[in-house]
Amino acid sequence: DNEHQDTENDAEGESLEPTLPDLVKVEMQMMVYVERFQEALLSIRGGEPTAEMFDDISVMAYGSPTPLKAVGQVVIVSPTLAQITCFDPSVAKDVQKAIQLALQEVNPQLEDASTGTIKVPLPRVSMEVREQTAKQLKQKAE
Repeated sequence: DNEHQDTENDAEGESLEPTLPDLVKVEMQMMVYVERFQEALLSIRGGEPTAEMFDDISVMAYGSPTPLKAVGQVVIVSPTLAQITCFDPSVAKDVQKAIQLALQEVNPQLEDASTGTIKVPLPRVSMEVREQTAKQLKQKAE
């Protein structure tokens, strides 16, 4: 019976046995997800503020949503103050509005419209803020 002679091979003679995935490819894919997760964690404020906490903010600039870091530079001046300098001062009011919407606990002030400088007073980290941070971390981990 020729048709049942070789059930281990398909028509081209290749093995039909299941193969394990390439470990190098799997590890590379996993590292992509780990790096994305690490980047997501950077945007959450811990004890000390970082410029990355502004990374997820999108600004309506030039008629389309634009990442804040594409329209301005964020500098942490002190633990309670961030300063954003807009590359194009004409978008400073849009940046101020985007920060107000994204970070509702802060009140950004347009320091100098001609240079596009915005000062963002940052609240000290309270127990309530730490609890919110824990919730954010739990959401990102899921």
